[in-house]
Amino acid sequence: MKLDLYEIAEVLAAKNDVSQFENVTFRNAEFDSRLIETGDLFIPLKGARDGHDFIATAFAQGAAATLSEHPVAEGPYVLVDDVLAAFQALAQYYLEKAGVDVLAATGSNGKTTTKDMLAQLLATSYKTYKTQGNYNNEIGLPYTVLHMPDGTEKLVLEMGQDHLGDIHLLSEIAKPKTGIVTLVGEAHLEFFGSRTEIAKGKMQIADGMRKGGLLLAPADKIVNDFLPDQQKVVRFGPDADICLTRLEERKDSLTFEANFLELAIDLPVTGKYNATNAMI
Repeated sequence: MKLDLYEIAEVLAAKNDVSQFENVTFRNAEFDSRLIETGDLFIPLKGARDGHDFIATAFAQGAAATLSEHPVAEGPYVLVDDVLAAFQALAQYYLEKAGVDVLAATGSNGKTTTKDMLAQLLATSYKTYKTQGNYNNEIGLPYTVLHMPDGTEKLVLEMGQDHLGDIHLLSEIAKPKTGIVTLVGEAHLEFFGSRTEIAKGKMQIADGMRKGGLLLAPADKIVNDFLPDQQKVVRFGPDADICLTRLEERKDSLTFEANFLELAIDLPVTGKYNATNAMI
């Protein structure tokens, strides 16, 4: 993470004068004080416990500075109104500074598999990084961004949603060049009330996308009212823009063909859903 204290203070419009501290370049940003190593920036988020209670611990572990919502006596700090919002703004800035191509995937099912397939393919030609584990929310996504290795060319992000607006926020932070909605199912229906609201939330992946970007969406009529005007939209599914034309399943593998491919694709996995993920 090639960011230093003074740069971060400027980006976040710090409410304190950081020139009183020596400028340092940070190694990483961590919100878990137990993971802090020498040269890290501590991000004291509020959850079951208030991360501000662990600022002293973070400095003892080797933190070079911390974000904070109140003055800090233990070491250098950047004073902000809201640490989580600052963390997200820092990730957004870092992506713009790094000039990385962002590809983002969401969906009720298949987003992790699609993300992993996409990252593996891109890694054959580009320096690629991807969402690790389930770090796909308002905390995990900026964490992923700030942990991508120097020189990353392609960043593949997974975006999850529990409530309407979650994907909008993540898209505005990441500003994907390419967006993927794998499926609109009924996950978290209790928070949304209907598949239509789930579709509305998933399609918010386009909200932060660049004009002229590529959005892949299922040929499901429930998303029709939420298709964007500023991006190129490719639909997938039976008789759609892209579709499977042949599928052969075996005990531990499958082969498929698609209407835009010249060759058949062999996969060491089973299930039509994996053929669709690979086709995407």
